[in-house]
Amino acid sequence: MNINTVNIRVIRELVIEDMTSRLFKKSRGYCENNCQSEILIDVINECVSVSDIKALCNEYVHLFDIKDNHGIQETVSYFTMEDTMNYIIGLFVYELEGCGLHYT
Repeated sequence: MNINTVNIRVIRELVIEDMTSRLFKKSRGYCENNCQSEILIDVINECVSVSDIKALCNEYVHLFDIKDNHGIQETVSYFTMEDTMNYIIGLFVYELEGCGLHYT
């Protein structure tokens, strides 16, 4: 099932921001990852469904080896559909909190 055009565009932007940041942190900012970053962005821009994002997360699972606040609560070795949905929702919650919206 594909995600509608407006929503997938926003989801892609959030995933690009998060995953390129993870790649940068993982590489400690080394420049050779610029090419890897471009490849990652190209792959993200091809995603049209939650299944595509799940496959992307599994391909780049090595970027998710630390605890964070985007829906991933422990060391990850494989993304399930539930993990993927929690990751996407976590990105939205993080973004909303950055806009000053806090939920308790």
